[in-house]
Amino acid sequence: MSRKTIVLDYVKYPFLVDVKEYIKKSYGPGVELIDVIAHDPEGKIVSRARDRVIGAIRGSIPPAPPNLTSRDEIVAFHIGLLISAIVGDQWLRRRVAVVESKRAHGFLREEPPEVLVYVASKLGLKIEYLSEPLRLAVGYKGDTYIYEEYWFKIKIEDYLRYSRLLVDTSWKLVNQPVKDGYVYLNRRRTARIISEEVYNYLNDKIKPVNISIPALREHVEAVRREIAKAKKSRGEIELGELGDTESLGVIVEAFPPCIRVLYDNAIGGGNLPHHGRFALATFMINIGASVDAVIDVFRKTPDFNEPKARYQVEHLAGLRGGRKKYMPYSCDMMRTLGLCVAECNVKHPLVEYRRRIRRIKLERRASASKSTQ
Repeated sequence: MSRKTIVLDYVKYPFLVDVKEYIKKSYGPGVELIDVIAHDPEGKIVSRARDRVIGAIRGSIPPAPPNLTSRDEIVAFHIGLLISAIVGDQWLRRRVAVVESKRAHGFLREEPPEVLVYVASKLGLKIEYLSEPLRLAVGYKGDTYIYEEYWFKIKIEDYLRYSRLLVDTSWKLVNQPVKDGYVYLNRRRTARIISEEVYNYLNDKIKPVNISIPALREHVEAVRREIAKAKKSRGEIELGELGDTESLGVIVEAFPPCIRVLYDNAIGGGNLPHHGRFALATFMINIGASVDAVIDVFRKTPDFNEPKARYQVEHLAGLRGGRKKYMPYSCDMMRTLGLCVAECNVKHPLVEYRRRIRRIKLERRASASKSTQ
């Protein structure tokens, strides 16, 4: 690709902005984000930051009000990340990352190739644009072959980092054009992979912080109220509401379809996405599986590292760190992450597990009753 001047609209991609440097250049030396928050005229930037976060909770970022400048919008995005970090809710972190990455994806689909490559590089992702596309026949119409053109390529090992996408069989490596260590991509899939890196970046960036900023207190509380409302309406279930699921034991036949797919993939040596690993590990922990049993499930995965796996599973089980035992994702979150594979008409995989165990026990009793007759 010939060199071109890249003109990037950072309002579309505010996560690419180094906020400290940006504020220094925009407001002057010595000014920091906390100063912008404290001296926000009419509170319009902070209010916009709150609205972005609440928009993420509700599923989409609302348009910026007309009285906001591009600079205000970029700063508001970063204040929104700070609000999310202060709230410290894991569900919120994932939600903001998902919705902001989807927003970015909408823009990326319309960008010229050089912008796609540039945004990817800013995120630390190396995607190459080809001077000539790889053309492959994908169908036949009348007397003419239909070709797909692949203008981008990415190293296989980099492609496999985005295994969250690989839950969809169309994204599996075996279904991709591969040549000389590279996976070849069309424009649409290139934009999708970059947006996945946006998700990973934001999910890592929003870390809980234990600070109190007076100008943000009411906005933090507004976000917390919105989270509570969203979880209630979406069926987020607290551990106590599920009953004693752990005492039921580990019965693989009773695993919900989504968990069974992840389980079969793991024991078969598949490369599970990060969220798939979290979902499977936390599910097994919450039905009574030991740390060793959970580790054994992942033993055949390609990048298995026992000390690292043990640390992570013990952390999820509440044996390390903050001693918090993690819950599996709700069905709504499983759908958001692309991990849902069937409609079970429940709100949480653990609920479906209990339901399936009851059914299995009834069937076993009926079978035992017939055998004694």
